[in-house]
Amino acid sequence: MKSILKQILPQPVKALIKKIWILPLIGSRFYCPVCERGFRKFLEFGLNPRPNACCPGCGSLERHRLLWVAFCDLQDKGLIQRGGRLLHVAWEHCLAEKFRQEYDYLSIDLDGKKAMMAMEAIKGERTISEIAGHFEVHPNQIIKWKKQILENVSGLFSKKKDPEIEQQNIELEFLKKKYKKLQSL
Repeated sequence: MKSILKQILPQPVKALIKKIWILPLIGSRFYCPVCERGFRKFLEFGLNPRPNACCPGCGSLERHRLLWVAFCDLQDKGLIQRGGRLLHVAWEHCLAEKFRQEYDYLSIDLDGKKAMMAMEAIKGERTISEIAGHFEVHPNQIIKWKKQILENVSGLFSKKKDPEIEQQNIELEFLKKKYKKLQSL
């Protein structure tokens, strides 16, 4: 029922429900450095549920909060400069928005959930059926995504450039320059 509601409700309604839902959790016992809010408690998370693992505000887990604190520390020390380019591999949704605000940002996983399922299948630690059951997806879909990744992985490291992508990059740069010029007027 919950997954059906997620699919049919428009995004603004989902956002409003989330804001109302977290109101009773607001407090000062736990602080999330990612969304910069305090909560009375964090939520349980994991197959073997860990108490106080997931921030109810942004969905960050312990590892995301640690990564964010370490990243901010590197910025403060001047080892990472704001405004540069950032390639984010295996992106976390809770951090992606923060990075987009300060960097020329690119994430490799265009569909993080899809990539995660395919990588789980490639690792082979769980069966396709177990993965499909966990993510509520048909096993054939996971097999298809796994096959796509394995067939295309060699192209990721080739030095050969796709002419269509190169043309799109040239057009994108042209539009960026034009946009900046219009902003300065």
